[in-house]
Amino acid sequence: MRKCLVWVIAVVMMALGGCGAPAGKGPAPQDLLPGSGAVAGWERSGEAEVYGPDNLFDYMDGQAELFFVYNFERLAVQEYQRGEEGPIIVEVYQVASPADAYGLFSFYTTGEPIDLGAGGAVEPGRLISFWQRRFYSRVFAYGEVEQESLLALARQVVAGMPEPPELGERALPELVARLPRENLVPRSARFFHQKLSLDNLLWLGDENILNLSRQTNAVLAVYTYGNTQAQLLIVEYPDAATAEAARAALEGSALEDLSAASQGNQYLVAIFRAPDQAIAHELLQKALANLPD
Repeated sequence: MRKCLVWVIAVVMMALGGCGAPAGKGPAPQDLLPGSGAVAGWERSGEAEVYGPDNLFDYMDGQAELFFVYNFERLAVQEYQRGEEGPIIVEVYQVASPADAYGLFSFYTTGEPIDLGAGGAVEPGRLISFWQRRFYSRVFAYGEVEQESLLALARQVVAGMPEPPELGERALPELVARLPRENLVPRSARFFHQKLSLDNLLWLGDENILNLSRQTNAVLAVYTYGNTQAQLLIVEYPDAATAEAARAALEGSALEDLSAASQGNQYLVAIFRAPDQAIAHELLQKALANLPD
């Protein structure tokens, strides 16, 4: 009887161990690349290319660092051809978290919104991009192609993903969700972690005066007031002391574009390029009020 029980337990353990990737891991990016013929007439051209942190520079020399700051893990790339048309390129990036996937999407995406994945954008006939779970994907052509071909390939990538995650997994990063909505320019929010990303959005000088790192979460968004604009920056630090030190460094920097700054618990809130101090302080207070106590 005891031998039988041990055998049953062993069988159950083997079955559990053979159920695929650990919970939450999901498919690899190369598993999401559409096969030949998945979209009528479009065939894979050559083998899929897969890149990791050690060789991403081989694919995008000069840009890889901008992906590393979003906790890049893997990239799969496949080229597609239909007769003399094409090529269409499908890229699927895997990063450490859904927040990082949204961050890449927010940093790189241009065009008009489209209902695809957890959020998408389209430049008709040229580029479709979207994010979902830990993936950010781009489907693009070097020349003009049918919009339906780009969209069909993008939908095939989405179809290969697991079902949409539980409530919260698919949502925007918390800092983005907490932005004041009044006067917010649609799709202007950029989510990031490190100085390299901010440097491409708002230049605060050579020094890392905000002490941005892999341990910080940040969002920069644009607000419009008539014919003028202001920028709102929120940074979440590991603790209140680090946030206070960053506020002091920012206010001591004498930056001309800085309109107002404050700190609440582990959060730094700063307003840049506001048209006047009244608007700067109003936006500052609204942002602080939306943050956790």
